[in-house]
Amino acid sequence: MSNGASLRRSRQPVLVVTLLVVIALLVAGATFLAFTVRVDRQQIAMQAQAVHAARQEAINLVTLDYTSLEADIANVLAGATGDFREQYRKGADQVRKIVTDNQVRSTADVLEAGIVLPADTRSVTVLVVVDSTVRNKADQKGQRRHYRIQLQMAKDKGGWRASTLDFIS
Repeated sequence: MSNGASLRRSRQPVLVVTLLVVIALLVAGATFLAFTVRVDRQQIAMQAQAVHAARQEAINLVTLDYTSLEADIANVLAGATGDFREQYRKGADQVRKIVTDNQVRSTADVLEAGIVLPADTRSVTVLVVVDSTVRNKADQKGQRRHYRIQLQMAKDKGGWRASTLDFIS
């Protein structure tokens, strides 16, 4: 047996082991990338759901009509949880009186909405910019109003709900 043949045979196990290590690293890298992409997609979907719920809660809060007030209040409460839900529930009688006495009709359009603080899987802070037209018995033409509403959204069994709500000046 020649030296060249012996050298080739001694290199074969090293090449095989090196090739197996490279393949294992490639498989591990591909698995990691696939997992990362999946987690990113889940995060994006979760954030989109939270923003959608915040937009709807902002619309529900600003849209009031004295002819459908009970349903309007129920819509706000359905999208609320925690402190915000309790505060709104306690103030609902005052809202009823003001809206009914003045025959208020308010409509809303969301101009923008987005996440302002990093999200986790259970909570996210969303800023919603809303334009509203408010009409009442003293002003049938209506007044245009602009709101920036920051909502802390919390995820529960029923989906995303507003746990705190602040009007930003």
